[in-house]
Amino acid sequence: MDPRAKQSPPRRDALLLVVDDREDNRLAIAEAFERRGYAVLTAAGGRDALAQVADHSPDLMILDLKMPDVDGLEVLKTVRAAPSPPEVILLTAFGTVETAVEALQHGAFNYLTKPINLKDLRAQAEKALEHRQLHSDVKRYKRRIEVEAEEPWASEYVFESTAMKNMMGIVRRLAHSHSNVLVDGESGVGKEVVAQALHRAGPNPDERPFIVVHCAALPESLIEGELFGHERGAFTGADRQMIGRLELADGGTLFLDEIGEIPLSMQVKLLRVLEQRELTRVGGRHVIKVNFRLLAATNRNIEEEVGAGRFREDLYYRLNVVRLEVPPLRERCEDILPLFQSFLRRFAAEQGLAPPALTGEIERRLLDYPWPGNVRELRNLAECLTIFAAGRDISLDDLPEALLQVGAVPAAFYRREPGKAAATLLDLQQIERLTIEQGPAPVRRQSLGRGRSLGHQPADPATQVQGVPNGESAPAGGRCGERRDRGSAHESVLISLGQLWAISDPVRDILSRLLTHFTQIATLVANGWGRRVSIYGMIHGDSV
Repeated sequence: MDPRAKQSPPRRDALLLVVDDREDNRLAIAEAFERRGYAVLTAAGGRDALAQVADHSPDLMILDLKMPDVDGLEVLKTVRAAPSPPEVILLTAFGTVETAVEALQHGAFNYLTKPINLKDLRAQAEKALEHRQLHSDVKRYKRRIEVEAEEPWASEYVFESTAMKNMMGIVRRLAHSHSNVLVDGESGVGKEVVAQALHRAGPNPDERPFIVVHCAALPESLIEGELFGHERGAFTGADRQMIGRLELADGGTLFLDEIGEIPLSMQVKLLRVLEQRELTRVGGRHVIKVNFRLLAATNRNIEEEVGAGRFREDLYYRLNVVRLEVPPLRERCEDILPLFQSFLRRFAAEQGLAPPALTGEIERRLLDYPWPGNVRELRNLAECLTIFAAGRDISLDDLPEALLQVGAVPAAFYRREPGKAAATLLDLQQIERLTIEQGPAPVRRQSLGRGRSLGHQPADPATQVQGVPNGESAPAGGRCGERRDRGSAHESVLISLGQLWAISDPVRDILSRLLTHFTQIATLVANGWGRRVSIYGMIHGDSV
C-alpha cells in the first residue's frame, strides 16, 4: 500500500510561514507541517519574513523571537497592524513572563518556549487557524447584516467572489435605470438570478410584475400567441381571449431567456414593440400601449449569430444597451462552498431533514472540480446529497464519479467556445498556448521570438518533447531549454513540456495535476538517439 495514502488531504485553505534564523529548526518545523498537508513558506530572518507576508499573505506565522536582523516582536507588531494580519505563534528559548505578556498584548495568538514539542505546536496551529476562520466569519456576517439593512434585496443572493461583488455593484447602478440589459454567460451560471436581482434592486419590486419567458421552450407555432396574446376566435381552438407575456409585463420587467432561439420572423415584431412601445394581439385590431424594462439572456455568441444571419442586427443593437457577462463557476471558486451550503440548508428545510455536513476532503473536491454545468450542476448535487446523506458527514462514497476524479483536468483547461452553451476541454495545443501565455514575460518572449509562434504545430512529433542523449543528464529542475543540434550551425529553440514545467509555480501545479492522471509513456525518437523517455522523468530532469 502506498504510504502516502494514509496522509491527510492537502490543506489548501491554509498557508503557513515559518520564521527562524536556525536552518535546522526552520526545516524541521516546515517538514512537520508539510507532512500534515499544509502549504508552508520559510524565512531565515525578520526582513525576509516581512517580504513574504507582503507577497503571499499567510494565514499563520510561526515566528522565532530572537533573530539577528529584525527582532521577532518588531515583526509581530508590523504584521498585526496589516488590514488582514496572520495569526502569530512566537517561539523562544529565553521565555519570561514579561516577554510573553508583551507578545500577547501585541496580538500574538500564543507563546511557546523551546525546545518545541511538535505535537503541541501543531495543536496550537490548529487552534490559531480556527480562531482566524471564526474571526473572518464574524466579519463576513457583520458585513452581510449591514448590507441587508441598506439593501434588503441583496440578502437573497449568495456570493463571496470579487467577480460577483463587482457584478452586483453594476446591478445597483442599474437599479433605477430603464435601459435594456443583455445578460451573457454559459448555461447554468445563473443568468435568470442576475435578471431577478436587477428587478429586485429597482423601486417597489413586489408591486411590479417580473415576467419570465423561456424562448427555447416555446414551439415556433405558439411563440407569437405567448408573447403577444390573442383574441377569441383568432385561430382554431382560440375559444377565449389570452393576454400575452409582453402585455403582462407592462409596468414591470420582461426577461427573455435564450433570446437567440426566437425565429427571425418573430424578431421583426419584437423589434417593433421595443421601438414603438405598443403591440396588437393576434387576431386583434386595437393597439395596446406597453411600458416594460427588457432583460434578455443568451448562452450563444450573439455576435456570431448576427454574422451568420440568424439574429437581426438591429434587434441586437436594441438589446445590447448594457451588457453583463456572468462568469462561470470555475472562475469564482470563492462562491462554491457558500452556494453549496446554502443549497443544502434550503433543500433540508424543504424536506424536513437535517442538512448534511461537509468534511475537509469533500470541500477540497468541490473546490477542485471544474463544474462544467456551473451553478445548476452544483445545485443538483446538493439536492441529491440532502436526500442520501441527511444528518451526517458527506463521504466519498456519496459523490458522483466525476468528483472522484477531480484534479485530472484543471479548471483552467476548460473554455467556452463561441456558439456553445457549456464549457469544453481545450485540446493539447490550446493547453500549451494557455500555459505559455500565463508564464513570465521573458519566457513568453523566448517562446514567441525564436523559431516558433503560438498556435504552430510542429510537423515532427519528436520536436514537441525533447529527450536526453545517452550519457547525459537533464538540467536541474527539468529544464529542457535551448539545445544545439549536432552537426548544425544553427540553434533549434523549441517549447517542450520541460520548459513549461519551469515557467512558474501556478503552471507547474497545473501541469503536475494534469500529468499525474496519465500513465502512458511517450516513445520519442530524436536525432537517432532511439530512447524511450517518460513524461515524468523528463519533467523532473531524470533519465529513464
